[in-house]
Amino acid sequence: MQRQALLERVVDGRELVRTASRSPEVRRVRVDEKAAAILRVPLFYGLSRKELALIDRHADQVSVGPSRVLARQDRYGWEFLVVVRGRVRVECSGRTIGYLGSGEFLGESACLGGRPHAATYVTETPVELLAFPMRSLWHLLDRIPELARRMLVSLSERRD
Repeated sequence: MQRQALLERVVDGRELVRTASRSPEVRRVRVDEKAAAILRVPLFYGLSRKELALIDRHADQVSVGPSRVLARQDRYGWEFLVVVRGRVRVECSGRTIGYLGSGEFLGESACLGGRPHAATYVTETPVELLAFPMRSLWHLLDRIPELARRMLVSLSERRD
């Protein structure tokens, strides 16, 4: 039930259509595709099979069409999103300040810091995401110290 609630909030920070029949732009992906997607993300390279299995249990893979808002600036977020495939535009105060592509992630500061998103994230192309609710992200960081270290390094590089 928690995963369904997550899937309903990913797009526009409020709701995500539950099935492809209601929207061709958003669909859930089969489990075997999710495992393959996890293996393509550099953030997860070199982790043990046990750690990857834990990530798999906590991740939902979501496909989102172009021109969809994933998170809005100054709004609180409850999900950590990893871009598996596609391109996401990053906007701050209405100006494009960058792009995210495969292997990059968003929402970690909002989840971990309990503060609003610093930017708006809009899909430029069809995008595949791995979505983790805040509670799952904290669980993974507790259980996989290497993942926590990698995220800290990435965050510090973004700030410099």
